[in-house]
Amino acid sequence: MKLSIDQLVEEIEVLIQELDQNIHFFDSKSTGFAPNLLHENFQHAARIEKFIAYISKYKSNLFRQITAPEGGFYFYPTALSDRFNPYDFVYYNSTDKQFFFTSYQKFSQNVQAFVDVLHQQNQHPDTRTIPEILKEYPNAPNAQVPILDTQLTHVHRQNINFFVDRLRSVINDKEFEDSAKKIVRKTQTKYREYCDYIDELFEKNGDLTFVCLELGLLAGALQMSFSDQSIKSLVELKTKFFNNARNVDPLKRAIGYVGKWEWSTVKGGLYYRIIFIFPTQDVREINALQHALNFYWCEEITHGQGLCHHAYIAAAPAKFKKSFCHIKASNDKERDQFKKRAIGYLTKSEKYYDPPELKQTLKSLLVNKTSDRDSSLTFKSKSRK
Repeated sequence: MKLSIDQLVEEIEVLIQELDQNIHFFDSKSTGFAPNLLHENFQHAARIEKFIAYISKYKSNLFRQITAPEGGFYFYPTALSDRFNPYDFVYYNSTDKQFFFTSYQKFSQNVQAFVDVLHQQNQHPDTRTIPEILKEYPNAPNAQVPILDTQLTHVHRQNINFFVDRLRSVINDKEFEDSAKKIVRKTQTKYREYCDYIDELFEKNGDLTFVCLELGLLAGALQMSFSDQSIKSLVELKTKFFNNARNVDPLKRAIGYVGKWEWSTVKGGLYYRIIFIFPTQDVREINALQHALNFYWCEEITHGQGLCHHAYIAAAPAKFKKSFCHIKASNDKERDQFKKRAIGYLTKSEKYYDPPELKQTLKSLLVNKTSDRDSSLTFKSKSRK
């Protein structure tokens, strides 16, 4: 099902907010370690995604072209151009795409197309998408740089119109559209399946408690050695963690989980984000339960070499901005918020952020070592009968 413009813009805002929190969150309190300070520019990505959403929906020029009495054209602001103020996100004053948007290759094909087209157009002096003052004085004070559609010159507006035309031609290309539709179908299917799964658990078990952890190894390691000289990868350790679940408390009390592999520079690389699901009636002191899960991964499975983040369920509302939450089966509003935020993030965030390091690393670890089921970036357990 194709999303309406308001639904799409809301999805962009929600999932970028979740990405900004989850990819950058580092649990120094529980781990005793400090994070890597290199962050991704998710807010820049959000502006680009919304820009493309609007110019895909509305086919008119950003700036209305009017013939000038003396010849040539004037370009005037429109209701569409007003949506994108301020315009500094198209001010390409760099010699390298990485300076304009660091690590843009980790983001969606929309973002990559935006940066590529912007870079190409700004190689030509007459079509650059920056104000004239920045062409002459690259270090001009911010107060002197026009950023609103009403402040831009006619030439500058014309160049931005030209950029929009070129960008539309790229995103309307059949191969580009087919690729976009494929990932939308894939993520929407996952989202529906996971939501049905959560609803089924509520119907069968009543009130539920959700506990979120992120499992990795110290210093971003991908494997570890044991005293018997054996070596196990992070993927194999995660598999062992779940294979023993039926016999270990409190894991044996969990009725299911949802999770996926992720990559974050802040956290040192690869880790597995998971939300355990418990019947609330089976949960007593939540901090003790979290500690037990932490201890099992860090000490029993990884022999002191594991890293366990007590990660937030979601960025909002405040109830979910914790590493656990209780939801009553009768509270439809909170159930819907959980699905939109927590489940939406797990199943649909790859539409907007899909670092190549994730697939490359998983591929290197999964060769002849695990089942096809484990090679999936996201999957769910089955409810206990």
